[in-house]
Amino acid sequence: MREDALVALYHEGIPKEVPMYDIKIDDYVIQTIMQTKKVDVEVELACLRKLGFAMVTAHPKNVGGTKIERDNNGYIDEWGRIYRYIDGMKFYAGGTLKEEDLDSKEWDPEIEFRYSNIKEVLARADDFAVIGRVGGTFERALLAVGPERFFLYVYDRPKFIQKLLDKINKFWIEVGKREIELGVDAILITDDLAYHSGPYLSQEHMDRFIWPTFRKRVKAFQRVPVILHTDGNINSLLDTIVEVGIQGIHSLEPTARMDIGKVKKQYGDKLVLLGNIDCGELLTQGTVQEVELTVKDTISKAAPGGGYFLSTSNGIHRGVKIANLWAMCRACKKYGKYPIAI
Repeated sequence: MREDALVALYHEGIPKEVPMYDIKIDDYVIQTIMQTKKVDVEVELACLRKLGFAMVTAHPKNVGGTKIERDNNGYIDEWGRIYRYIDGMKFYAGGTLKEEDLDSKEWDPEIEFRYSNIKEVLARADDFAVIGRVGGTFERALLAVGPERFFLYVYDRPKFIQKLLDKINKFWIEVGKREIELGVDAILITDDLAYHSGPYLSQEHMDRFIWPTFRKRVKAFQRVPVILHTDGNINSLLDTIVEVGIQGIHSLEPTARMDIGKVKKQYGDKLVLLGNIDCGELLTQGTVQEVELTVKDTISKAAPGGGYFLSTSNGIHRGVKIANLWAMCRACKKYGKYPIAI
């Protein structure tokens, strides 16, 4: 499994079969597959082995946070993001970071606890490629201050937005460098830059605020492949994603008009492609037969020549039908043998 993932990650040569990967599998899905209430790194890896995955994400941990005392059903994390729990699921509920708080706000990359999951995954996952995650500058800034205020501040308080983005980016650069020192095989930047109709920011604001942070990260992480996760329609961003040095893209959301065949034809020699199996409708409401046909079609378009990971369009959340997840994995094994002959 690991060998196929590394061949695909580095886009050098052809793996034996299309490797499977996803950023995260929901605990409920793992519990159901493994028939256990306990979910830890060992159980997660056992689940991934059972499904036939070739790569696993190692996540840095947040530090601190404050419970919302009035209902004890949520918390404010170290970034100032408010989260609430509804029926056991976590939902973003707003941002609390204000301009006057920024100078006193510190995110310390040296806290050893942050790397506990990274270390444990690396120690237990020698048969997987391990991709270390770092958070996004745009996503963290947007959610820390709240979307409405963030978009207003881009126009009204650009110096504050620039300072905030620079501070966040500096933190994640240090986290990523430490992950590389610990031994991850690649770095995954999770930064949702678009929605279904296109990017959240104009090209002018992307050039001013966001792309410089990516250039700094790619330079800092140059020892390993750097993969970007972003949802949404990013067709207009792909040229710049390549230009700043990103080497792979996840999740190529099909319902956001990301045509895997066109992306492969235009960027398949420049980018490792990960994703394109819809987890919003297909894996939650589709039939096993529809899943198999979609996987077959996706592999036929994206896998020839290598440099492709079969993956969902966001993650394996608890709404995904277990039968459809298994159908996806079986179809990948069935149709994903090289040379691709479908």
